[in-house]
Amino acid sequence: MTLHPTRTILIGSLALIHLFSSPAGAQTRMQAVGVLGKAAPQPTSSFPLETFKNKIRERIKGTGPRDTLPNRVLGGESCVEASRSRAIEASYVIQSMQANGEFANCGARVGTRSGWNAGFGSLHTYTVVEIIALDGKVIHTVDADNYMGPIHISNHGRIDWDDPNSYLIDEIPARTWLEKLTVPANGDDVRSEKVLKQGEDYHLVASGVFQYDQGETGTQADAQHEENDDPKFVPRSFLSIDGITRKADKSYLEPHTYGYDIVGTGAPLILRIEDSGYDDNAGSLSIVLYNQ
Repeated sequence: MTLHPTRTILIGSLALIHLFSSPAGAQTRMQAVGVLGKAAPQPTSSFPLETFKNKIRERIKGTGPRDTLPNRVLGGESCVEASRSRAIEASYVIQSMQANGEFANCGARVGTRSGWNAGFGSLHTYTVVEIIALDGKVIHTVDADNYMGPIHISNHGRIDWDDPNSYLIDEIPARTWLEKLTVPANGDDVRSEKVLKQGEDYHLVASGVFQYDQGETGTQADAQHEENDDPKFVPRSFLSIDGITRKADKSYLEPHTYGYDIVGTGAPLILRIEDSGYDDNAGSLSIVLYNQ
């Protein structure tokens, strides 16, 4: 019997759905995808690995079917584009956790990995994250995938980023946080307890949203954007650092998280939300100061 190409695709898809959605299928996926084999033993550390996995899961869940096979194929794309979009979501989670001091002073490399998958009968590409301690050692590696629908997040073997089957999307440095501050939207100055040493490099992360125009259609703002009447976020710098508002060195609009590289002046840091009026403002921004 000769199968019509469309029927072949449908039958193959149903088999793959079973492969990826069953408990045994998850293990089969880990053995079939990639050339690294079994996941390497994960060292014990103070890093909140399960919390991180849960946050990644929730972030992927929030994207709905965007990175699944039917959605990507209909758009003329594949698991490659899906894995890269998913990697950006992972970067959002990492930036948010760092901004809240929840990332155990660790950094991360985020990207994708391709390998042979027996179920697909071809290469499959999925998302990978390496967690990196302050000393530069990789302490955890995690993969994430929802191309076939169900969300799978597992421990993974080490990633060789020089391998052509690996693709680095974002590298987030490991840093030691020094101080957490809250900057109110009422225009008050906030001074750090930490005196920043003259000429030394530091990194500041600002996160969150505040109300800047209560009673209007667009009422939210963050350190680098305001809502307009659509409402849609458009660029506008609100956070001043030592009296200067400037563009962030690293921007993540969706989690409203921004990084600034700063140089110490031998004095405390002075932070303020700049606005033309403060009567209709409410809330605050969260700030974490790090060693560079």
